[in-house]
Amino acid sequence: LQEAWWALSAPKSWNTAAVLLSIVTVLLVIGGRRLHMLFPGVLVAVIIGLGVSAVFGYGGPVVGSMPRGLPPFSIALPWAELPRLVLPGAVIALVGFAEAAAISRTFAAQDRAPWNPNREFVSQGVANLASGLSGGFPVGGSFSRSSVNRLAGGKSRLSGAVTGLIVLGFLPVAGVLAALPRAILGAIVIAAVVRLVTLRTMVGFFRHSRPQAAIAWSTFVLTLALAPRVDRALVIGVAFAIAVHIWRELPVLVKSAYENGVLHIEPQGVLFFASAPAMSEALLKELARHPDAERLAIDLGRLGRIDYSGALALQDVIHDAREAQLTVELRGAPPHARRILGRVFGPEALVGGDDIKR
Repeated sequence: LQEAWWALSAPKSWNTAAVLLSIVTVLLVIGGRRLHMLFPGVLVAVIIGLGVSAVFGYGGPVVGSMPRGLPPFSIALPWAELPRLVLPGAVIALVGFAEAAAISRTFAAQDRAPWNPNREFVSQGVANLASGLSGGFPVGGSFSRSSVNRLAGGKSRLSGAVTGLIVLGFLPVAGVLAALPRAILGAIVIAAVVRLVTLRTMVGFFRHSRPQAAIAWSTFVLTLALAPRVDRALVIGVAFAIAVHIWRELPVLVKSAYENGVLHIEPQGVLFFASAPAMSEALLKELARHPDAERLAIDLGRLGRIDYSGALALQDVIHDAREAQLTVELRGAPPHARRILGRVFGPEALVGGDDIKR
């Protein structure tokens, strides 16, 4: 952010040729797409950039020298560094998959095509194994490369295969790109991803869910502030999302009614390890408020989820109620919770219906 602010606030230091090449590149990539879907805007921009460098002597930053040929494959990996690399590697894998998954889901939705995250995992794993054995860095799909491929008219896996073959064939003469202005590369990326920056959607979060808006905007700001360490921003964002999720599921609303010696209790929400103590406390308070009750009927039909800790909490409440000489019934056991409840209360308790009597 500091470097970006310095660049924007110091127009006297701008390279006129770089600015003009960037504008031309954006017009070619975006405008050419409107002329025809297969207009090679990226290729034309690269040729123009190389021509400007060769004819007029471009004075701005360029790509520079590039290695030629295939890298050597070797299984002689630095295994001693493995303990130090486990956590950073996991973060890199998470960032790599999240970026590719996001753009894949976006394009799949636009094309109304299926997308399989398991195949995405496998493909990224194989690609990174090949990269590691050849001395490369972690690889994966990205907004920019996927968007450039889509802008070029790519619609199927064949576009990736053709791109790979062309790259392999281009390796012996990769040196011709040494004079390519970096401004063109930056403009290509900007033109490719600008339509994916949906600020209107992020602003809309405030109308629908302020906690979700806080997660989205904090992650967005951290990504900019911590660049190029995008991994740190993503880890913080994921941790924030998990914390908000747990916070929203902590409250358990308990409705109660008392009639003819029967105390009816209906908990609502998600009953898991974090919310189980709150539900137990609420149920015990209701029992204390009605000391004359002879029966306790607990309706589980409004619970969205029950995990093992929640089922154990129910068991403790039932045990306390029985100690107080109450007959207890569990009604409306959700289908998704019958397996857990059967383990805690015994499979025979669920035979013949959704009610459990104790």
